[in-house]
Amino acid sequence: MNRIDYIRKIAANNFWGDMARSPQDRQPLDDEGWNSLFISCLVNRGIQWERAMGSATELGFVNEMKMRSGIHDTLTLFTINNDVLLEWLAFDDDGDYAAAGGRNGSLLRYRYTVEHCHQAMCRIRDEWGGSARFLHADEPTGQQFLQRVMSFGGYGAKTSGLYCRVAVLSHGVTLWDNYAGLDISPDRHCSRVMTRLGLVSEDASPQEVIDKARELSPYAPVEWDGLFIIGLDYCHASDPECSICALIGVCGSRC
Repeated sequence: MNRIDYIRKIAANNFWGDMARSPQDRQPLDDEGWNSLFISCLVNRGIQWERAMGSATELGFVNEMKMRSGIHDTLTLFTINNDVLLEWLAFDDDGDYAAAGGRNGSLLRYRYTVEHCHQAMCRIRDEWGGSARFLHADEPTGQQFLQRVMSFGGYGAKTSGLYCRVAVLSHGVTLWDNYAGLDISPDRHCSRVMTRLGLVSEDASPQEVIDKARELSPYAPVEWDGLFIIGLDYCHASDPECSICALIGVCGSRC
């Protein structure tokens, strides 16, 4: 097995073993579920993963907003309320909002996040039949699906790739070109590992990371997301644990 094939195997094993649900475990969503997921992935660009998506200890951004507003339908919540009110709801209480200076002094991540949420759900209502489900209902190619998601303000390459990947691998969305249409999410962990492996340059753009994954695995470029686990667990930005990394034998970098 050559060096690239070995790296691909490690990435794919990590991906399919730890990051993707098996087909029988993928859970379909109703329209409310799709709208909630769409907002959760959108806010992940400005809010930490645990708060955006929810976890064992975090309620999750959308559910937290529902609880505070008393509105339990995502489409209604993010279209009936204007972005100033949504911004206030994103803070823990009135004191936090006032202390941050209200509308003029609040953190940029909240201001732009809530504006994008409001605009996204208005577009879903007006252009996509009121449900994010219709973004993929016609079984588009992966690139068509990705471009539809990226057309919404606030969605970049990373978060769009995240949404498409979760939609297919966790909730059973069918794409015309199957896994070939799913790209790697070029986050800092994947990019750092690919750089240290010499697969991309140190100043590679997110698009260059995506293009390299497509070149190396044209039938399932998303498998290279498995390098995320290497970056998270071993190949840290500082003090990497090279001695226990599965890629030590094929990595030319000794950090």
